[in-house]
Amino acid sequence: MMGLSLVLISGKQIICILVVMIAGFIAAKAGMLDRDTNKKLSDVLLNIVNPVVMLLSYQRAYEVRLANNLMVTFFITFGILFLSGAAAYLLFRGKKDENGLLDPRTRVERFGAMYSNAGFLGIPLVNGVFGSEGVFYVTAFVTAFNIVVWTHGVICMSGRFSREALRRGLLSPSLIAIILGVVCFFAGIELPEIVTLPLGYIYQLNTGLAMLVAGSSLAFCDLSALRSSKRVFFVCAAKLILFPALTGLLLRALPIDPIVRGVALIASACPSAAMTFMFAYRYGGDDRYASLIFALTTICCAATIPLIMFLA
Repeated sequence: MMGLSLVLISGKQIICILVVMIAGFIAAKAGMLDRDTNKKLSDVLLNIVNPVVMLLSYQRAYEVRLANNLMVTFFITFGILFLSGAAAYLLFRGKKDENGLLDPRTRVERFGAMYSNAGFLGIPLVNGVFGSEGVFYVTAFVTAFNIVVWTHGVICMSGRFSREALRRGLLSPSLIAIILGVVCFFAGIELPEIVTLPLGYIYQLNTGLAMLVAGSSLAFCDLSALRSSKRVFFVCAAKLILFPALTGLLLRALPIDPIVRGVALIASACPSAAMTFMFAYRYGGDDRYASLIFALTTICCAATIPLIMFLA
């Protein structure tokens, strides 16, 4: 599953996802979804649906090949995030106040360029391209992502270290579900059907609900502000083209499973994380600017992800 065929499959999945996003956009514009409802749906995704997806993704028979690929994906993700973070710090510079705190826009730019929407968009896209095995590997990406975003990400957006934020992040439902899932996988624990069947219904909500939330989020963004925010296009180019292209070239030099390479590339090529505006609102970043970055990268990824997949 390489080359042109992978590009065509990822392009098809992007189109399917865009259709659902458009439905969410229309629902918001028609008044069926407002900002408060959208935020609550985001909380449902983050705290219920995504943890279930993580947990059930590990419900498979233990295999040495799967275990090895899982660990490879996990450590590759740290490498991708480290390189992206270093590049973001070099590319996006701003002024500091008298307390040494970086300006809110630059903090948002660094965060938005570094962190991908691998949970909301990456999981359904990987599932469509690589199936359940791909989702199994992308959970390793999301695991590493959660560890980094709730430590470095909080510091990046707030400009300061917070033990309380770190504690909340390490106790997030997604991270707890991943730990339970990993334990079940390596210990060979199979959850009973009375548990997996209802959880399966929640699992199936992930793609549709995530794309509805993403689409409605776009409806609340003031896209006209793009005319006066030229730097957002630079952030978009770095997030969707420069960083994924460098990642793809590095991954091609590594002797790893092609599915692992494809999963890592898709996850890194996804648009800026929805956490960009969520964290900006919570930790003092420029949340309106963060929404613009999220909106533009989400719109443009429909064209960039299939092109980036040529490097898989």
